[in-house]
Amino acid sequence: MKNKININNISDRCLKQKGFDERGCFGCACPDSCCKFGADFDAEAYELVLANSSVIEPLIGRKVCDCFGKRWHHDPEYLGGKMIRSRKGQDGFCAFHNPSGKGCILYKLAMGEKTAKRIIPSICRVFPLTWDNGRLIVYDEHGDAEIPRACNCVEAANKTIKTVLHTRQEEFEDIFDLYGFQI
Repeated sequence: MKNKININNISDRCLKQKGFDERGCFGCACPDSCCKFGADFDAEAYELVLANSSVIEPLIGRKVCDCFGKRWHHDPEYLGGKMIRSRKGQDGFCAFHNPSGKGCILYKLAMGEKTAKRIIPSICRVFPLTWDNGRLIVYDEHGDAEIPRACNCVEAANKTIKTVLHTRQEEFEDIFDLYGFQI
């Protein structure tokens, strides 16, 4: 997918928000709070999930086709201009949450280089940042959202001095057209 999400403003907090250390999501005490909402999948991530269904289904214990809502939403702020939300599983987490432990099956597949990183929804790849109307913001700057206190990016055990813009630079360059902003 050649298009990117247009970003024309970056909040000051984004420039200061600590990034994940080497443990990432899997090594912190966070109870996977961000996985309790489901995820907004762009068309490419959705297609990659379908293409890898034979690997994913045994890991999540359900058919991939049952993991998504019924409706696509047209929105220029998603890669490809549309998105579809994943459903929640019986455990109350996103359908792609690891049913036998911590984290996301899609992350594990991508990090193990068994699939392309774009299988992970953009919103998940850039957490704890998000975007709204062309503005890149820290997740808790968006309405009533909150970064869990035990999240790697805010917990005291995280000793990195790098910001999330640096620790996730590859993702930002892949997903966003930053209009000349220097990361």
